[in-house]
Amino acid sequence: MPGPTVAVIQARMGSTRLPGKVLMPVAGQPVLWHILHRARQCRRVDRVMVATSDDRADDAVEAFCRDAGVACVRGPLLDVLERYRMAAQAGGAGTLVRITGDAPLIDPGLIDWLLEALAREGGDFVRMKEGARCAHEGADAFSRRALDWLTTHAADDPVAREHVTSWFKLNPAPVRTVWVDEYPPLAFPPARLSIDTPEDLQFLRAVYDRLGAAAGEASLRDVLLLLDTAPGLRAINAHVRQKPATETQG
Repeated sequence: MPGPTVAVIQARMGSTRLPGKVLMPVAGQPVLWHILHRARQCRRVDRVMVATSDDRADDAVEAFCRDAGVACVRGPLLDVLERYRMAAQAGGAGTLVRITGDAPLIDPGLIDWLLEALAREGGDFVRMKEGARCAHEGADAFSRRALDWLTTHAADDPVAREHVTSWFKLNPAPVRTVWVDEYPPLAFPPARLSIDTPEDLQFLRAVYDRLGAAAGEASLRDVLLLLDTAPGLRAINAHVRQKPATETQG
């Protein structure tokens, strides 16, 4: 694949349901630290960056990045797609991984597996086949070509601006999609793993307490195995509604 593979973590302080969540502590470290720590473990990722907004509230995210030694790009508050374009340009990306700031349990092995499939097939976007079991959230792999297509042809679409790669899940035709089977280590039923509400944060803290894991070291497979034996943990945030890709702030 031409150019380096750059993982871009989109993170900002202005969550409507849990403001400031990206810097809230879990096992002694901020949620954003967990995501960065795990993204840096991906073998096929050459560089990790954070894309935040130019809103004053996100000065705190920039300060975190400075302390953590990770590059930070700042762009329009309501245009995540533009922030990805800026990050791709700054990082010289040939391939990208979109990582959301609400996913502290991303799995490095899965991300590498998606990137390997993308490279092997010479595709632009990679998705699980329909019916494939793979409990994960928060990471998509795609080509620079796909990003350039979005910024050229769909920059005015609210879904593309806010959810970026989700646009291709709704409109798969413009780029070459690679379909993959389930990833065996994570072949579990879906679970609520993202952090959007106080109950989600409570869930994640309870999982870390139960596993006795150090910050960033609770593997997603271990978490899923734990949920199979401790259904009470699922109940903490089972009622939380996941916003669909078609729902935007605009």
